[in-house]
Amino acid sequence: MIASDKQTTVVDHNDYDLTIYEAAQKLLDKEKVIAVEYPDYTREHLHEVYPDPVVLDWQDYLGMDVEEVMQEIQQYEHFGTYL
Repeated sequence: MIASDKQTTVVDHNDYDLTIYEAAQKLLDKEKVIAVEYPDYTREHLHEVYPDPVVLDWQDYLGMDVEEVMQEIQQYEHFGTYL
């Protein structure tokens, strides 16, 4: 992901290629997932618009089914495999 406002360029080299369902399934399969929340366009500077990626730990979702995990992670826009 590359974003620029002609003053600041933000580059994230992670490949966010998972759907929310695939991300939930990986968490249930005891794998970590990297996720990014939706951008906040009310911020004045570009580097504040896109929040930092977070790592979702599968242990936080123990005992849940796929639908429950999807509900828990719906505040995120992009998901990728955590390496």
